Amino acid sequence: MTIFKLLSGVGIVVLIIGIIIAAVPFKEEIMPTEHVVQISDWTVSWYYAPVKPTEELFAGVFIGNSTFEPFFARTYPAYSEVFGGLVEQVGFIAKAYIEVPIDGYVRFSVSGGDGTCIKFYIDGNLTVDMWERTGQASETEFATVELKTGIHELKLWWYREGTQWSSLGFSMDQNVMVFTRKSDPPTGLGVACAGVILMALAKFKARSLKLATRK
Repeated sequence: MTIFKLLSGVGIVVLIIGIIIAAVPFKEEIMPTEHVVQISDWTVSWYYAPVKPTEELFAGVFIGNSTFEPFFARTYPAYSEVFGGLVEQVGFIAKAYIEVPIDGYVRFSVSGGDGTCIKFYIDGNLTVDMWERTGQASETEFATVELKTGIHELKLWWYREGTQWSSLGFSMDQNVMVFTRKSDPPTGLGVACAGVILMALAKFKARSLKLATRK
């Protein structure tokens, strides 16, 4: 009978664990909030750079300014004009600002490929590095960054070295995300059911053994 009591005890413990999992918020998840990040237009400074800028320094001859909308996708077909009549050896440094209403996490996405070199900075910190990927197929990189309440500077470096097809895109999730703790009722219910089954099995086996002993 001792083994059945032990099995019943295990069932009780499993049942309690299941109830705790179902009721106690312990599972940490990152969830979007209703707080929205505001973003400005991009101020774009264009450069003619006959020598490809290095990863540390973007140098060239300034040729003009333009603006991009906050979220954009630009495509430049092969041999097409990019800016100022130039089709190659041209690039820009673009700046925008975001206002984060609460401490939390913001998810950014930067896309580009083929004849495209890209760097993306937040407050001077390199966040996405696609600088040495010239010649590869178009791709998108994501970065989820923890930011404090307030104004933050975004900066994009972009360079087209040759005349091949090239592109650039930028987007972000405007709802600030925060970590929150949640209970897990489905998992807890499953564990609790396993505990009940163990208890019922122990009781059934003990009763069966008792009846067999009487016979």
